[in-house]
Amino acid sequence: GNVGEVSWSAYGVVEIDTTPPSVSGIDAWSDGEDMHYAKAGDVITVSLATSEMVLGEVEVSLEVVDMSAPDHDAESICSLLGLVSCGSGDDSICAAHCPEGSDRGCRDGVCTRVMTVSAVPVLSPAEATCAMVGMVLCSVVDGTPLCSWDGSECSGAIAEFVQTFEYLVESDVQFQGASQVRISSLVDRAGNSGEDVLGATGVSIDVVEPVVDTVVVSSSGADWRFASAGDVITVTVSSSEPVYVPSVFLRHFEWEGCAFGCDHALELPGRDLDEGDHVATSFSFSYVVDDSSFEGYVDAVVSDVVDRAHNSMVEYEVVSASRLTIDKTPPTVGSVIVYSSNLLDESLATVGDVIAVEIEMDSYSSMPLVELLYYDGDDCESGCAFAVDEVHSVGNEVESVADVGLLFAERYEATYTVTEMSPEGYMEVRVSWYEDQSGNVGEVSWSAYGVVEIDTTPP
Repeated sequence: GNVGEVSWSAYGVVEIDTTPPSVSGIDAWSDGEDMHYAKAGDVITVSLATSEMVLGEVEVSLEVVDMSAPDHDAESICSLLGLVSCGSGDDSICAAHCPEGSDRGCRDGVCTRVMTVSAVPVLSPAEATCAMVGMVLCSVVDGTPLCSWDGSECSGAIAEFVQTFEYLVESDVQFQGASQVRISSLVDRAGNSGEDVLGATGVSIDVVEPVVDTVVVSSSGADWRFASAGDVITVTVSSSEPVYVPSVFLRHFEWEGCAFGCDHALELPGRDLDEGDHVATSFSFSYVVDDSSFEGYVDAVVSDVVDRAHNSMVEYEVVSASRLTIDKTPPTVGSVIVYSSNLLDESLATVGDVIAVEIEMDSYSSMPLVELLYYDGDDCESGCAFAVDEVHSVGNEVESVADVGLLFAERYEATYTVTEMSPEGYMEVRVSWYEDQSGNVGEVSWSAYGVVEIDTTPP
């Protein structure tokens, strides 16, 4: 009838655990220039926290969607039924939506293959600190790692068991794009299996160098190939993918000091140059030509093209296929030769004679107004002018891009046939109303003295 004393074990000997482990947090980053982008050679780190200690190695893999090689045959068959193709090869099926877990997904109406690579487990600095004394990491609080022998000392309410995995990005053009991380094989010490987790990493993989698609330089002048004072030169750059603001120059060539080209840097208008996050696929730079601007042939040059993953353009620089000319100098008349068809004296002209004027320009210019200027004691004491009969170009001509039918030449010839109504006296030649291809208006030019005398009065 003796009643025994109550006896119990001093410490818990069996733990009942019916809760499967779960992923309580995922963090990922790249060690590249931008933590959100990774190029070949960069390392993507995935840090995950679980609700409790798990056995063995957690399987962590990165996934991207391969947009390069859809199964067109399967998709064509499915599209006839108004469905999409899921799976690949003989395992492909037609469905309204690809089922969860299928190795193919649909994006923008195209079914694509999901590509996967495995991440390698590594010890983080906090994990290494605990491992040095044979313990495991529970969590990190205010920068201090909390360690446990087997995880039992970690408070289940707040503990997070952290593991770190890394993936070295390779030069695989098939495996790039926005990445996701898949976490599986979550088994705790009691044998409870946790569900697989798929989440975005926030890191995009880009292993392809950017390419400059177009570089166009043009002028706001009447002809885009020429610019004078007041015109705006625009350089438009487009790239194969979003890039940071590239370096853009106007490379000008002059005989004096810049025969091999001198570079003038352009800035992107309306942008703070201290901002490094300006990314786009197209940029427009401008330069206003003024009286102090350089002159000569001008190319647009683009360099330092870098995408968001900090892949650099393969070429050192790209030069525009088009070229323009900056010309601020008004055109001038180089020489004027005047003579008459009179058989006795080419400096005299009477009725029926033809006065010819040969004009040499210093550059390509539009057709000028050619006039004969004379003086007399009546109403023309200050000089009277009348236009010649005809003006035409001689030799090579260049057509204007902006004004159809407008031609530019370096040589012109004008003629005037003397009639009984022609004024008499010494005639000067005046050349005016002409411009060069840049739109610079030429100065008025005339012979200093009469070069031909018209005499229609018989002796």
